[in-house]
Amino acid sequence: MNINRLEEKMQRVTIMKKTFTITSYLFYGALLIYILFIYSEFQQDRLRLEPVGLVYIVGISGMLFLFGTVLRWIGLHNVSINLKSLSKLLLQISFYGYLFCLAFLLFISFGYDRGMIDRDYTLEMYKLFYQYQTNFIPFKTIKMYLFDGGRYFKPGIAFENLVGNIAAFAPLGLFLPLLFKTFRLWLPFIFIAIFSPVLVELIQFLTLRGSADIDDVILNAVGAFLMFSLFKIPTISKFVCNFFD
Repeated sequence: MNINRLEEKMQRVTIMKKTFTITSYLFYGALLIYILFIYSEFQQDRLRLEPVGLVYIVGISGMLFLFGTVLRWIGLHNVSINLKSLSKLLLQISFYGYLFCLAFLLFISFGYDRGMIDRDYTLEMYKLFYQYQTNFIPFKTIKMYLFDGGRYFKPGIAFENLVGNIAAFAPLGLFLPLLFKTFRLWLPFIFIAIFSPVLVELIQFLTLRGSADIDDVILNAVGAFLMFSLFKIPTISKFVCNFFD
């Protein structure tokens, strides 16, 4: 009986080590793809860097490399692991990594007039930004992308903006309820899912980056709500929470 238990334990340890090793390769693969993406942007002359942009690029690259190395080390060594504690730690690191990447995409990234260049913060610039890059009419931009996108934008731009805005905040619907039990209730989550994109649009207006658009708030909130709705399905919620609670 004891031999069987020992064999089962050894099998679980082996499976865990293989899982950590495979996951480490995924992080290394993501790092390679990210480096190739940065190189491509340089080649096409679409990447203009200022110091904060370099910090983000180095930070994201270092984070991916660190995750991969730690997981690879765990996979190669006989480390005593509390699986739930480790899962919680990885979840927290992933959440902060997500916020880091989201900030990069929203305020530093290439294209959409968010480039890593200095801005002229004058009253005239704010007037121009308000006139041409703000929208307070709900669904105006969404309708333009859906019905007039082919006339004003390159193929795929409308899809990229609509789906991208939904996907950008979708992870909040999983991270927040897993990390903070308060956000497993609908009312607190609805508040944070609306407040977060509103804050983002306000910062974009103040920093003159991207555009300040009510439709971005709508799409961001929809993404968060969709993921949270999936999380609230009892079978899914029970299965996912079992790894962290």
